[in-house]
Amino acid sequence: MTAHPDSAPFPARRVHDPAALRSWYHEDREGRFETFAERYEAELAEPVRADLVDHVRALARRGRVTLVTAVKEIEHSHVPVLARHLGASGDGS
Repeated sequence: MTAHPDSAPFPARRVHDPAALRSWYHEDREGRFETFAERYEAELAEPVRADLVDHVRALARRGRVTLVTAVKEIEHSHVPVLARHLGASGDGS
C-alpha cells in the first residue's frame, strides 16, 4: 500500500518540517543539523503532528508507505529525521 498525498485521509504535508525551522537550518546546514533534528523531533511530537505520525505508522503496519520529497540532499534534510521518528515505537519505547 502506498500513501499518496492525493489519496491520504489526512493533510500529509503537515508532517514535514515547518518553513521557519527549515529556513533557520538552511542558514548553516553544516553546523545546525543536530539542533535542527532535535527541534524537528520535538515538533513531530506536538499533538497535531503526533496524530499524523501515528496515522502514517498505522498505514505502514498495513503495508508500504512512500514518503515523497523534493530535497536534493536527503542525508542532510528532514527526511532521515522523519524516517527515524516513524521507525520509533509510538508508545515511547
